[in-house]
Amino acid sequence: MKTRIPDAVILHVGTDCFVTQQRLTVLNANPHGRILCLGLGFMACIKVDELRSILAHEFAHFTGSDLLYSKIVLRAYMGLETASVSLSQLSDRTNGLARVITAVPFFAIVLLMRVNLLFLRSIDASIHRAREIRADTLATRICGTRVYTDMLKKIHAYGPLFQLSIMRIAGEIQRSRKPDESCLRVWRKNLKSFESSAQEILSDSMVETTNKWADHPALRERIQRLPEVPDQYHNAQPALSLFRELAAYEKLAGEYLANDYRILQREGIHR
Repeated sequence: MKTRIPDAVILHVGTDCFVTQQRLTVLNANPHGRILCLGLGFMACIKVDELRSILAHEFAHFTGSDLLYSKIVLRAYMGLETASVSLSQLSDRTNGLARVITAVPFFAIVLLMRVNLLFLRSIDASIHRAREIRADTLATRICGTRVYTDMLKKIHAYGPLFQLSIMRIAGEIQRSRKPDESCLRVWRKNLKSFESSAQEILSDSMVETTNKWADHPALRERIQRLPEVPDQYHNAQPALSLFRELAAYEKLAGEYLANDYRILQREGIHR
């Protein structure tokens, strides 16, 4: 991809894979610089070649200076949002005649800011989608159309399925009173049983159209726009075969998710 390696790599408990260039606070570090984030939940679903295609896509965002653009636009959003909130609060604090006199100009200014935010959001979403298509194209040229398509289908199927399943798995582990069992390990071992559910989610995703406010194009559009490139690599081993400390990672991630489950249970009881 003709780019230097990330300054840090984060392995998190979900399924999202993305890059960022902002200082983060995570459980055991405060990484900064060019950061690559990989979801351990999704790593269980893919092969080495599909992991390679993910890396190619994410590194394409580095080579395209996409993170610098996002950083600048984010500041514009935050500035407009902060200004509009401050004006609304200032208007609320005025009383009597002053409030009557300032009501119209305050409302007009806040409305103008909100309209500008919507306009910027629409343009930004369009740019985001164009960048995703560009990253898809570059990654496909590096890895091949078939493997990249397979990866896209899996992330659209198993990503939502993970979110739907992982808390249920955590609950089953808690009820079974097996404190050493990991949610991530159970998820990985039972992926075969999730295949039919994943196929249903994928079928729904394939008929969706692109929302103009969405940062990513719809799956069907992304696949249709891919160039035709033969497979460039041939390694069908599970991606997790590359992880030297998989048991430790799954244990830590499982503990984190189990704690999330306990918090949700307490909040549910409280409500």
